Amino acid sequence: MTDLHHNQDQPRDWHEEMQRAEAEMLRIQRLGKLRWRILILAFVVAIIVVTFAKPTKADPEFYTSISIASLHVNATRDFNEFNPGIGIGVTWGNDVLRYGLEVGTFRNSYYFQSTYATANWRWRVATLGDVNIWAGGWLGFAEYPNLIGYADKFGIPRIGDFVMVGGASATVEFDRFNIVGLYTPVGNKMDGVLALKINIPFRQ
Repeated sequence: MTDLHHNQDQPRDWHEEMQRAEAEMLRIQRLGKLRWRILILAFVVAIIVVTFAKPTKADPEFYTSISIASLHVNATRDFNEFNPGIGIGVTWGNDVLRYGLEVGTFRNSYYFQSTYATANWRWRVATLGDVNIWAGGWLGFAEYPNLIGYADKFGIPRIGDFVMVGGASATVEFDRFNIVGLYTPVGNKMDGVLALKINIPFRQ
């Protein structure tokens, strides 16, 4: 009698477990969509700000961007964290607010070569001697054909194999080069990605 009662409870337990799993999946999907909506909203706000800003330094400044490495936060699988790459970008603005565009290519977390195009914006938040500290954000598209299914599942915008990427940025500006840290708050089998780059301005 005890075995029969135990066998009858198994389908009920399995059904409850499936319901909990489906509820957790829906919660993760909603959270992922919310994060991307926040990023897109931040991008729109930044575009409005820079559109109505009156920069005192209107001349564009070009730079070379060198991708170096990344750190995958709370990853549940192994990722490639050596990410060499090269890009070129341009910024406009003044000593307080700058915004720009960048295109390039790099070795991504899945050991494939990715092409990317992003917009970025940043505000100067501190100055330590000759060093400026900037905080900002970035948004664009990067080539991730293996993440098409993930993007569609969580409602992340994409154009063909190019999936929307974005997040926060921190820049330490020296006289001859900038150290740039990027953070993406979402990812597949991780909580986020920290990336390290060096930007070298074309200055006389």
